[in-house]
Amino acid sequence: MDYVGGEYAPDDVRGQYNEGGWYYERIGAHLPGFDDSRWSTCTPYKGRDTAGITVYRTEFELDIPDDADVPLAFDFELDTAAYRSVIWVNGWQFGRFASTLGPQTSYPVPEGILDHQGKNEVVVTLWALNGTAKMKKFELNKRAVISSSKTSRIGLVNAPDWKDLRD
Repeated sequence: MDYVGGEYAPDDVRGQYNEGGWYYERIGAHLPGFDDSRWSTCTPYKGRDTAGITVYRTEFELDIPDDADVPLAFDFELDTAAYRSVIWVNGWQFGRFASTLGPQTSYPVPEGILDHQGKNEVVVTLWALNGTAKMKKFELNKRAVISSSKTSRIGLVNAPDWKDLRD
């Protein structure tokens, strides 16, 4: 069937609440493997000059030793410019942030959603509500480095990527 989201959302693993009605969600731009090669290069630190929404995607590698337990979180900073953001980590919706509200500014992401020994894809939106908006801070930070008896490598939760769901 040729549906773009709606009641026939194709992702049975992450579930229907993982996606909303935004166009970028319906085409799968938040999923790993989405081809963003035609997108222009931009940064949420420069942001938007008008009200509206911009979607940012990035990839990065982690190489955390197998014997280290390293809790990680994405951190924002509260701001007077009114904007909202949604974070996806490897296709999983992992947080919603409102720049002028609190108290949550930190979004912990467990190993299994983040690949501690491999490639990760993150999508974050910047929805400027009243005009100009930019992010002061959006960083992946460690909470601790704990040497433990942990010897297993968790890897990623088995979930479909863009090709599996939309191609």
